[in-house]
Amino acid sequence: MIRVAVIDGSASASQALRQLLEVDGDIAVVHEQSSLREAVRAIRSTEAQLLLVSARVLSAGGLSAITHIMAEAPLPIVVLADLLDATSDELLGQALHRGALSVYREPVFTGSGAGAALRVAVRHLVKVPVVRHLRRRSCPDIPLLPASRTASLRPSPIASSLQPEVIGIGASAGGPAALAEILGGLPPDFPGSILVVQHLPSGFAQPFADYLRARILLPVVVAEPMLDMVPGQVILAPDGAHLLLTEKRRVGLSHAPMVSGHRPSVDILFESLSQWYGAQAVGIVLSGIGQDGTAGLLHIRKAGGTTIAQAGDSAAVNGMPRSARDSGAAQQSLAPAAISQLLRDLFCTSTARSADGG
Repeated sequence: MIRVAVIDGSASASQALRQLLEVDGDIAVVHEQSSLREAVRAIRSTEAQLLLVSARVLSAGGLSAITHIMAEAPLPIVVLADLLDATSDELLGQALHRGALSVYREPVFTGSGAGAALRVAVRHLVKVPVVRHLRRRSCPDIPLLPASRTASLRPSPIASSLQPEVIGIGASAGGPAALAEILGGLPPDFPGSILVVQHLPSGFAQPFADYLRARILLPVVVAEPMLDMVPGQVILAPDGAHLLLTEKRRVGLSHAPMVSGHRPSVDILFESLSQWYGAQAVGIVLSGIGQDGTAGLLHIRKAGGTTIAQAGDSAAVNGMPRSARDSGAAQQSLAPAAISQLLRDLFCTSTARSADGG
């Protein structure tokens, strides 16, 4: 029996959610509460295995409570949101940043189909080992490097002869915070193009773009067919379509079947990067469930590109990074801050060398 705690400011919505979750008999709601204030005590006393939190409670101290939970009694946290409520976008981003694994549609308001999808998600996410998020007195941003200093950066030993042009990043549960930290450490004149596949529920691509825009200095767009890549731009996979390159600097979308259980798939993106950019491609696998990205990352490595997996002790969910490491697809295993520094080394140094004629 899967033990779930529900935090919802509406008693009627909480009761409806209980009925949807318990319909198959393998999920039990062991605790219902209207706020997150006493959540740690409730999680411990009921031995809850997963926490469902309505977006309605996030504004009333809920965000700091998520931080507290992930430090004191870590478990998978899923936020339930009404897609029609645009005012909650920033709150959802903050919840993901503080340790929530994913966001799902509020099934109470979207019908039995969403309820069935949520039950499947609960059965899957409850198995995910989560990492305790230690609270720090401060979380300093990675300092940006002034343009005048980029020439002094040392090239990476794994790719000192390359002039990389494009970065592909794949992430799933637990990935938004790591992605924001990596991209937030890049200067506004960063010369590389960046393509991102972040597994998200349908309808959350644009709110996720807004989440990143609030945290990084680079422009962020959701991909459209026949979009041209621009240096320094972050391109996100849209809802329900594979993101790939159809030629150099030209983005395409595909509605082909799921790959590795996902559409968009990280593998599809990485394989296209290896095809069009070869040794000039950088592939990065971040926190997430499963193995998506491993096969594609291996393609990039075999083509001579640079391949990186997030270090296990820094990943909220170590499934995807561990698969990339264990398969030999990843050349390096680094924490987000170190990944950001490596990208500055690779791209800013090679650009400075080119400008100097070296």
